[in-house]
Amino acid sequence: VRFRSPMPEEAPAGPHRTDDSAVAAEQLRRLDRALQKINPDKRIAFVLWAVEGKDVETIAGLVGASVPATRSRIHYAQKELKAMAAKDPYLADLVVEASDAG
Repeated sequence: VRFRSPMPEEAPAGPHRTDDSAVAAEQLRRLDRALQKINPDKRIAFVLWAVEGKDVETIAGLVGASVPATRSRIHYAQKELKAMAAKDPYLADLVVEASDAG
């Protein structure tokens, strides 16, 4: 799982939102809620990989885990996020298939 476009720093401001920015804000809200459901160890590894673009070896060093454990965490976080996206059209439109961590 990777994201189709870079994540904005913050949601657009209130009443001047267009339909597109309102959808993007809802996607971000649902993504945040989905990520909060994932175990913190898996979530941290996944976010560092998918959002920050860090490689698995770097992430392993940052979180104090082995490379295989880090790959596993990313893999299972992806799996959980894909399952949530399959049930949520906002997430399904935001999440794109990508090769697993490696």
